[in-house]
Amino acid sequence: MSKYGLKEAIDEHMPFIDEHLQKLNVPIFDRFMRAAYLFVDVAIIDSSYESKEELLKSTAFIEGLIPLVNDWYWDRYGELAKNPTNRIYSGLITPYGHPVLVKIPATTSRVEVPNETAWLTFPDCLSKNESIGDMAQTKIDLDKLPPEEMDRLSTEFSEIVSMTRKINLNLGSVGGIDKEAASMADGIWGHIEKSIVDILSFQEPQASIGCWELHLAIEKTLKVYLKQIYGSWVFGHDLNKLSNKINNHDASLDFSVIQLLPSDKDAINLRYSELVKNVSEAVDYYKKALRLIEKVTSKYERKYSINNASFLLKMAPWAK
Repeated sequence: MSKYGLKEAIDEHMPFIDEHLQKLNVPIFDRFMRAAYLFVDVAIIDSSYESKEELLKSTAFIEGLIPLVNDWYWDRYGELAKNPTNRIYSGLITPYGHPVLVKIPATTSRVEVPNETAWLTFPDCLSKNESIGDMAQTKIDLDKLPPEEMDRLSTEFSEIVSMTRKINLNLGSVGGIDKEAASMADGIWGHIEKSIVDILSFQEPQASIGCWELHLAIEKTLKVYLKQIYGSWVFGHDLNKLSNKINNHDASLDFSVIQLLPSDKDAINLRYSELVKNVSEAVDYYKKALRLIEKVTSKYERKYSINNASFLLKMAPWAK
């Protein structure tokens, strides 16, 4: 007689549970934990625990059942079941004036006890152990750079990393707004990511569209802050009018950089690839946009702040 244990029960139920989660459009990498809870809900009728709630808190569930469900997903889907836990942001640096893509990790980690614990940090600047070589996606022979160019590039790199991380930390904890405004805040960084792709095409028409994406990022940044201030939406694409309305409430913000950006009418032309004459103009727009967005989002009311916070985390049993 074949053995029928917890693994066999999980293997029997998982195809049906997984099919249910697929119909709900749950991403594969996000299914295994939900599947474990569903297994307890639909497959376990009774147990030695006082309630299913107590079972879900138990070592048996955390260290026994969840790893088996995770194993089932890995056996079935392989790398598709891997959760992209460490988000990576895009940025641009310009050695010799040439745009180069950098990939900026949202977090840094340091192992405390191998296979047991690690520190997870949410930096809002460039960490001491991070370098251009770590993040640049095109190999740059830094040793051949003239000292002045190396100094300029190092400063630019540090500023881009810092602004990118601060913006995303600010956006990730914004509070005091409704669901619609929160959705708008969530979409701001996506416009910047798209603009970087367009700029790196090295085609003026495409770079022009990238500048439109930057305009949208700035516009949404201002509108989310206005929603926090006034509790209602302010409409329109004119960045001057939007910033003036903010200054009526918060005079501390300097919006002079907006005078150096395309007007609302010119910004609309960006959608039709009719404004940018060379890629360097788009790179300049990108840098100005980052500075402005970082300043405004730093004024947001936030639910919490985890800038430079570190957490000592225990490795999950199913991750070992």
